[in-house]
Amino acid sequence: MKKIISTVLVCILLCGCIFALSACGAPDSDPKAAAEALEEEGYEVTLTENTKGYAATIVAIKNNVKEKKYDYVEIYYFNSEADANKAWETLESKFSAEAEEFDGTDYEIEYGKSGAVIYKGTPDAIDAAN
Repeated sequence: MKKIISTVLVCILLCGCIFALSACGAPDSDPKAAAEALEEEGYEVTLTENTKGYAATIVAIKNNVKEKKYDYVEIYYFNSEADANKAWETLESKFSAEAEEFDGTDYEIEYGKSGAVIYKGTPDAIDAAN
């Protein structure tokens, strides 16, 4: 009986971890879906398609007056992963420097690359773009 209970508990714990991890991560790979998800969460969204070497860009901002903070995300969609890799070589150091400016504050900046998508912003905004 103890073995069954412990097995069930382990399964529940693993399912919870999988669920938690799947809720985090990079923005949606479809710019329109990411923009819609952000709008549903109350963000002011600007979606621009086919400009300046990008397949699409998204800039989204949400001002939370009660908590005296704002969340934002910048998402860059490229035509190919190779194009994103080339841009990442430059943007990674820029994003890292910007994130370091906020070290030791209550304001956290995350950035990353997933396939043909590069993003930077606050954790809540990045999660909202999923």
